[in-house]
Amino acid sequence: MSVAMLCPAGFEAMVADAARQELPKFAVERESSGFIRARTVAPVRQLRGFPCATNIFAVLDEVPRSMVDRELTALGRRVPQIERPSGLPMRGSVRLRIHDDGQFAPTNGRLAAEMEREIASWSGLRVSRSGASLEVWLLRRRDEPNTILATKLSEGVRRSAQGVLRPEICATLARIEPLRGASLVMDPFAGSGVIGKACLEAGARYVWLNDVKGTQRSGNCVRWTHQNTLRLAVPPASVDVIVTDPPWGKFSSVPGGVEGLYSGVGSAAARWLRPGGAIVVLTGAPEAAVRALVEGSELSVERLYPVLINGRKARVIRARKGFC
Repeated sequence: MSVAMLCPAGFEAMVADAARQELPKFAVERESSGFIRARTVAPVRQLRGFPCATNIFAVLDEVPRSMVDRELTALGRRVPQIERPSGLPMRGSVRLRIHDDGQFAPTNGRLAAEMEREIASWSGLRVSRSGASLEVWLLRRRDEPNTILATKLSEGVRRSAQGVLRPEICATLARIEPLRGASLVMDPFAGSGVIGKACLEAGARYVWLNDVKGTQRSGNCVRWTHQNTLRLAVPPASVDVIVTDPPWGKFSSVPGGVEGLYSGVGSAAARWLRPGGAIVVLTGAPEAAVRALVEGSELSVERLYPVLINGRKARVIRARKGFC
């Protein structure tokens, strides 16, 4: 099956790596900002359950990118010849959506309406502009040579509360370092705990979450503490992986300064991690703070991914503690 995935900008390589691990015979054909084109033999059910993409689509057809009206005309002529996928619903409704570089475009024009009727006839479903059981998207990306016509497989990701990381970002962070079977994964700046939840879903056996605010309670496979991170009594070499989103020092003041905090976190992580253990950090802190995370510690940076979080420049870092 030819598939397309949308994901947050900068996360393409991380999402593709996770897909290679979880989706059978997943082979990337193209990557661009927030977009992955690939082939896989994964069944629709498994694609719908893949948590790292914002949306997942099964590609029906494509035409060279030009003007929207030309694309609609060309694809509308070809829709009747497209083989109807076996997984499409037999009853219900269908709608056309035009997704143009991350924004939805109107579909009330004549050519869009004609295209929608062609899709309805092809699928055997009635047209509905709300609550449709099948959505067919026209995917237009300025850095992609072709415009894609595709059926939406995923339900999409709901908006998160303000200040809470989106679930597909948490799921991706929890897969940068394999967690399957990890005895203890830690997030020392846990906030609402969304990263910890994603780590459990990614295969961690137990998570330790810490945040100075909140009253979250511990439970099965989860331990909550509410202390200053640098004062946590963590047994040396007891943590397999740390996955965290520490303060960036941009939206609120950090006691002692953000550079000092990151230096302390790096030193603490080097003590807490077992030999060979890794720390995965999402941050938009200044470069000096990022350097302080690893300078003077036993951590060495393996990967660094520039990303955008709500339009703000950030980076994802994976560093590892040596075996010596």
